[in-house]
Amino acid sequence: MLLEPTDDQFRALLAKHRLPEDGDLRRVTREGVTTYVRLIGDLCVRVLKDQDYASDIYTEAVAAPAAFHAGIRTPELLVFDINKDTVESEATIFRRVDGDALGPNPDPEEARAVWVQTSIEVGKMHQEISGVDDPNSWLDVPDDTDLARWLGQSADRLPVGWAKWATDFADRFSALGAAPNVFIHNDLHAQTIMVSDCRMSGIIDWGDAGWGDAALDFGHIPAEFLPESLSAYGREDHEFIGRCLREIVAADLYGFAPEHGDEDWVRQLALKHLRSLAALWESPLDASWQEWLHDPPQSG
Repeated sequence: MLLEPTDDQFRALLAKHRLPEDGDLRRVTREGVTTYVRLIGDLCVRVLKDQDYASDIYTEAVAAPAAFHAGIRTPELLVFDINKDTVESEATIFRRVDGDALGPNPDPEEARAVWVQTSIEVGKMHQEISGVDDPNSWLDVPDDTDLARWLGQSADRLPVGWAKWATDFADRFSALGAAPNVFIHNDLHAQTIMVSDCRMSGIIDWGDAGWGDAALDFGHIPAEFLPESLSAYGREDHEFIGRCLREIVAADLYGFAPEHGDEDWVRQLALKHLRSLAALWESPLDASWQEWLHDPPQSG
C-alpha cells in the first residue's frame, strides 16, 4: 500500500490544477480500499492507495465522464492526473454531489424509494449510452456470474433449506442463453448510491464499469424492492426477472463463502439479504416471478 498523502500534498495537487486549495480538508466516514479521499469545498480529491487497484481508477476516468455527459446523475470528473509529481500515485478530482451514501442500514421506506429512483437512472444509462470513447481499452470486462461456484462454496454454510432452493433455482436458470451487452456500472450497492433529502442524488465509483448484462446492475438491490424497481426501470419480462434474481442470489451466496472467514458483519449482511429475498414469497407476484421462485425454502 502506498503512503497516505499529507494535507500539503493534497493542496499541492489542487493548486497544480488551479483549483481552490484553501479551506478545511475533510476525511470521509468510509474511505474504501482503493483511494485516499479528501473533501474540500465542493470538490472530492482521490489518490490511489494500492497499485493493485490501479485499473479501477483508469476505468473510472473513462466511464464517469461517459455517464456524466449522457445526463446520468453522477459527479463530474474535473482532473485525472497520472504524472505522480505532487502525490506518488494516480489521482482524480471530482465535483461533489450532495448527500451521503445510502449505507447498509437505511430506513426501509427511504431505501425502497432510493432504489426505485436509482433504477430509473440505470434504465436511462442502459438505453442512452450506446458507445464510449475508450481508445486504451480501460473499461472493465465484467465477469460472467458463476452461480454454481458460489453455491458450491457456500451450500453447507447456508440456513436450513436454502441450499436446496438455490440448487433448484440454478437448474432453472441454466436454460437461458447469453444476454446482450449494455453499458453498466457493475458495482451498484448501498455505498455507491448517494442520497440527499431522502432522494437519490448521484451514482459514484465507476471503477468496475464496462459492457455487460444489464442484470449485473441489480445484483445488490434488496430483493423485496426488485419488483417495483424493475417496473420503474421499464423491463419486467420473464427472462430479465430471472437474470436479476440470479445476480441477487449469487451476491447472497458470495456473502456466505468461506473466503470471508467468520467475519460477523459479512454474515449478518448476507442473512439480511436472504431475509429480503424471502420477503418476495409474501408479495403478490405474477407468473413471471413465480416461475423463477417456485416454493420458498423449507426449514425442516
